[in-house]
Amino acid sequence: MNKKQLQQLAWRWRGIMTAPIVILLVYIIRATGILQGWELAVFDHYMRSRPQPEPDNRIVIVGIDEKDVAEIGIDPFPDEIYAQLLEKLIAMNPK
Repeated sequence: MNKKQLQQLAWRWRGIMTAPIVILLVYIIRATGILQGWELAVFDHYMRSRPQPEPDNRIVIVGIDEKDVAEIGIDPFPDEIYAQLLEKLIAMNPK
């Protein structure tokens, strides 16, 4: 086989020879985590740039904050206060 035939054969098989090398290179880069920061930054960018869904009016968060603690004056709250809160919430017929 002369040099020209060898070059033609290599040119014909370039995809088959290149694919395993590229796959191995991508695997090594992914396994070492070199691109992880960039991947997370791109993912974060796409998550921030997507349209925000409308808030669901069916969901209400019931919480106890510092103002409530100051108003009642007891910390931690006794179980009776939690029982009253649950009775009021159950009276509103939550789903």
